[in-house]
Amino acid sequence: MHTNACSRAIELATWRTNLANDTVATPEFARFVAADQAEHDWIDVAIQCPTRFEEGTLRSAQMQFLAQSSAQRHGRNYTALTVTRLDDLKKNVLPGQTLAKLALAEDRAGFATEVLAGKRAVAQQINGANGSNRLNALSDDHKQAASELMQLAGNTQDLRRKVYSVHELEAHPDSIVDPATGLRANTVAVLEMNCARDEVAAVQKTITQHTAATQSGESDAQTEQQAQDRNDELCKLALLFATHAVTAFSLGYPGTDWALFKNA
Repeated sequence: MHTNACSRAIELATWRTNLANDTVATPEFARFVAADQAEHDWIDVAIQCPTRFEEGTLRSAQMQFLAQSSAQRHGRNYTALTVTRLDDLKKNVLPGQTLAKLALAEDRAGFATEVLAGKRAVAQQINGANGSNRLNALSDDHKQAASELMQLAGNTQDLRRKVYSVHELEAHPDSIVDPATGLRANTVAVLEMNCARDEVAAVQKTITQHTAATQSGESDAQTEQQAQDRNDELCKLALLFATHAVTAFSLGYPGTDWALFKNA
């Protein structure tokens, strides 16, 4: 029976994810290999399936973290699908308004991590607490991504405010209640996860609206090059968002379905 690219991508990603999560019948090394492959498969789902960009991106992050954790425990070679900047993304197919929303999410996360880096630098001077180098690097990456997204957006209105409220950060610099789930987690982990959530939701909404418009009769004629540009853009964005989620997982944010998916 013929299946389209989306169906094939989902079938393969689901099969390998089941293998990766099978702690009873599947040997540990085979689980690692399956997770390493599934992280790529779910990015393919994000690209090929109009209604599953959000799911594909976040499930890729789950598999990335599973493979990464296994590699660290057993000393295996593992190349993460880490994307923190968009330097090599030269063509934009998504609406400028969507990219502006993504830039806002990146800029907001960049400001918040910069504030926390400042607080930890002061704490380090006073009592030798954890330093701020990683947070400063994280902040720089967010701000650079925001700048690149706005460049791609062209003449679209820039939604970035550069400075945001610091009340919650001042009150909860180490752990905070995630407004999306109600769970308490590491503050930076919550910031990263909510940045990823805002971004995948914005792209998913755009894709869904576009799909609905074409199904209602609007023209969607694309050249082969335009289709490739779209796939390249969705791939790079999915990898960027997944990187934020993996960072959150590495800081203790739960990577379980109930924490990531509304209907889990």
